[in-house]
Amino acid sequence: MRSRYKQDSIVKQRFERDAVAFDAIYDTQHEFSGWFNRYFRKPIFERYDTTFEVMGDLQGKYVLEVGCGSGVYSIQCAVNGAKWVKGIDFSAPMLEIAQKRARTQEVTHACEFELNDFLQMEANEPFDFSIAMGVFDYLVDPLTFLKKLKAVTKGKVIASFPGHSPIREPLRKLRYLLTSKGRVFFYTKEDIAKLADQVGFSHVEIRPIQTGSGFILIASV
Repeated sequence: MRSRYKQDSIVKQRFERDAVAFDAIYDTQHEFSGWFNRYFRKPIFERYDTTFEVMGDLQGKYVLEVGCGSGVYSIQCAVNGAKWVKGIDFSAPMLEIAQKRARTQEVTHACEFELNDFLQMEANEPFDFSIAMGVFDYLVDPLTFLKKLKAVTKGKVIASFPGHSPIREPLRKLRYLLTSKGRVFFYTKEDIAKLADQVGFSHVEIRPIQTGSGFILIASV
């Protein structure tokens, strides 16, 4: 337990410190940064495209985004017609950006952003979709987290998991160590299947990320 709280604290500080820089990853409006991000960060955009493909028509749907950061997914869900979107994150600077983006996109009526630890979040009604992108990278206890995702969802859970890579994995671990960003965890397809089986989803699909290492779990409750 102490290990989880220590890891959460380090990751929280990282996303508070790097909120603006992290949000800029999704910038495709400026010619150079848009080209750079689309070319060198293809897995991030593949995860994004896959998520919205799986969710399909969001009219009247309720969506939860865990680790919502600057609200990129949450606000697009609202723009796409979701009735209500809740984003939860433990980084206040990230949520400030999300709220500003919601105002710019004129979807504040359909969005709520909560500063909280997801495991402490209360849900009165289950969501049609729950999204967790780039979250399992940092979890000491992924099973408890995935169980909570299932508990607050009535439709599908969509989550990304970083995969092992002989080049990217050691480099990322070293980078995180040198920059005090906390531990990062990697998974095989079998690891994810085992977690999903322990949680007890009714149907599970694990898609490999084609543009890089990693997987997207699409699990029906």
